[in-house]
Amino acid sequence: MAFEFLKKFINDNCIFRCPPGYFLKGCRPGEAYSWQFYLRNAIYNQRALNDIVSWLALNYDPNVQYAAMESAGPPILSAFILAAHHQGIEIDSFAIRKEQKKYGLFNYIEGIPNPDKHVVIIDDIANSKTTILRAKQICEEHGFKVSGALTIVNKDTVPFVDGLPVRSIFSLNDFDLTWDDYYKNTSVDVDGFVKSCSSVLYKQIDEKTVEPVSAAPVSGWLNTLDS
Repeated sequence: MAFEFLKKFINDNCIFRCPPGYFLKGCRPGEAYSWQFYLRNAIYNQRALNDIVSWLALNYDPNVQYAAMESAGPPILSAFILAAHHQGIEIDSFAIRKEQKKYGLFNYIEGIPNPDKHVVIIDDIANSKTTILRAKQICEEHGFKVSGALTIVNKDTVPFVDGLPVRSIFSLNDFDLTWDDYYKNTSVDVDGFVKSCSSVLYKQIDEKTVEPVSAAPVSGWLNTLDS
């Protein structure tokens, strides 16, 4: 398969896996994660980023402009447009703020969009809670038609985000997501791992309850696992 280096780099460096019985705090009350992607490790690695840009070049469309929502998207987009410039290709692009600027121009958009071109959004991950939907909403509020998205990993089982076509380099099936899958047939110091990550890990106490390993307070979290 193409982009084998990038696949291995992500598998080895961009997925945090919790040992069995331990979890990461989710983004919403009551959520707990047993694994989590951190693709910025790839975005800020020169060789991995080069592979990402090479894939974007394969999917380049001169008839669209590219937009990236902070914070993962803009460094990918910047590398992409710089690489294109070195090839004599000029790309229309802009960035999207997650929140409206609170002073000055009070803007959502950073850069100079082309009013005559549809938009393709660039982001690191596509999933049901992705920033792609928010980026699409902001673009449409500013009068731009969004025709698709390009991402590194698609966490969904279908190539769409709320009906928007998404093309991705990888799917979840390309990676060893769980602790047992990644460390199978190897010996790992689980206690040492838990100790080194005690500030972020939570331990399962019973069927529904988890508590922080570090015994630190957990403000606003229900401490219950999703069913």
